[in-house]
Amino acid sequence: MRILFYFFLLIFILIPKTYAIQSHYVWVKHPSKLKGDCYEVDTETGGKKYSNKVNKKICRPANTIHFWIGEKEKLRGHCYESDPETRGEKYISKVQALKCLPKRTEKVWLETEIKRGCYLVDSLTKGEHFLMKVGVDECQKKQSTYFHFQALPKKMSGICLELDSKTNGKFFKNKVKTENCRPPNTKILWIKKKLRPNEGQCYEVDRDKGANGFILKLPRKYCFKMKSHFAWVYKKEFVGNCYEFSKGPSNEDISQKVGKEKCKPDQTIFLWAGEGYLKGKCYEVDSNLKAKGYSKSVNKKKCRPSSFLTKWIKKRPKEKGSCYELDNETKGFQYSRKVNKKECSSDTISTVWKPNRDGWGGNCSDLVKMENGQMMKISTKTEKCRPLRIKYIWKPKSRFEGKCYEVDFDKGNFAYSKTVKKESCKPGFNDLRNVFVPNRKGRGGNCIQIDKQTNGYRYSKKINIEFCRLTN
Repeated sequence: MRILFYFFLLIFILIPKTYAIQSHYVWVKHPSKLKGDCYEVDTETGGKKYSNKVNKKICRPANTIHFWIGEKEKLRGHCYESDPETRGEKYISKVQALKCLPKRTEKVWLETEIKRGCYLVDSLTKGEHFLMKVGVDECQKKQSTYFHFQALPKKMSGICLELDSKTNGKFFKNKVKTENCRPPNTKILWIKKKLRPNEGQCYEVDRDKGANGFILKLPRKYCFKMKSHFAWVYKKEFVGNCYEFSKGPSNEDISQKVGKEKCKPDQTIFLWAGEGYLKGKCYEVDSNLKAKGYSKSVNKKKCRPSSFLTKWIKKRPKEKGSCYELDNETKGFQYSRKVNKKECSSDTISTVWKPNRDGWGGNCSDLVKMENGQMMKISTKTEKCRPLRIKYIWKPKSRFEGKCYEVDFDKGNFAYSKTVKKESCKPGFNDLRNVFVPNRKGRGGNCIQIDKQTNGYRYSKKINIEFCRLTN
């Protein structure tokens, strides 16, 4: 027991004494909008030493009122709760629409150019003082309705509308699934595309009135009644498409474009389509028809010959150049592929650190000797340039902003420097203090942990604002 007593006594002496600041809550209303925020501020300065945005409900007064602000012509509105004296200067918050529900209401169908639906409105003004969207069935169940198809000939489509029988849609009109307007008798049609006669679309239409009475786009499989076959349609060398051919609803010849894999033969080879020096593409083609049959562009590596070479090539005198794989026979006309620079290197001489202009941060590179004797730098992992001995230095940007770097212990930051976690530059516990930095505009701010010696120029980090409620 005596040991525990001395232990707690030691903690009491060594740890700096802290106490919570005296605070109260204030409401700050937005200058133009019907909203605001609740802040906890220090009582001594009214927010200069401490200011933190908290839950709005903390500032909510014991007595409140509800009122509706809306735009009936746009079919929108909101219910607000506020203090009764100022209607928002001391407290205001958007709440559920039902909080503003009047005693007498009714359900009506309302429409604008962009919105429509069934709404619960106040009986007195029909939506000026209260308006809330409800389910379509709330307006529908009171009416006798029917379905009407509205054709859109230019789009080869149409929409199905459910209308009330009494006013033919003036009171109730709702867009529903096209299938609801399907007539008793329909037929399936295949309609070819004007610009691409080999392709088309399958439709279901009214048997008597055609597309004007009802039209519905169907999956193409509904028109392909007979067993189909696939064939390659050749356009030019290495260019073409695969089509599915069959008989349509009226026994006419129909076709549709499908994936190239459907026409892939059992036996294929890889061919290089040259387009000049260091230019070309690799294709998988029919082993018999070659470029005139099935063809699909694939990775250039598929066309790499069994015997090839790597070469560093400069297309222009002033450019650095690139490493290429080339065919041995034509040196780049029958096969060429750009590859990693290291493929053209014969040996790594050393690793080199290139600092940024200000000396903080940089890039690590391997200095390699290419096959032609040229020396070149190739980017590599930063860790390869990290020296054995390092130290941590804080680089301030301003009083409360900066970065922590690990740097070369002997040669300094120009020899090597890399950003690391701020904790690496953090002083000891007794050399730290927390300060509240208010926002430049309005209430609120941030709690910053800084070093005591320079007040933030050697270490600073944003921490939880609650730590600034305690003062040393």
